[in-house]
Amino acid sequence: MASERPRHKSERRFRAVDVLTGTIDRAEAPRRARKQISAYLYPEQVRTLGELHARLNSAPDGRVEKSEIVGLALDLLMAIVAAAERDGLALTTLDAMRAHGETMIEKGK
Repeated sequence: MASERPRHKSERRFRAVDVLTGTIDRAEAPRRARKQISAYLYPEQVRTLGELHARLNSAPDGRVEKSEIVGLALDLLMAIVAAAERDGLALTTLDAMRAHGETMIEKGK
């Protein structure tokens, strides 16, 4: 029809079930754009990632992708670095980040 506005690929028309179930009133959280990358991991890191993936997917309440686990690890590492910088600590090497993270874990026990 000429009166229809053009839709983006991510848009869809609402359906009667959306109105009846109330999903039309719930705002969906915007999804972050994802970009595929390659990462080289050591065998023990691959094993750890596989174990975490299996543990998280053993719960009946949802599926977790390995990329989501890696993304969470990056988010947590960035939060640790930002907190250290607020405390006046400059974590500029991977060894410094590792040592600081291990210290934080030990203090938390």
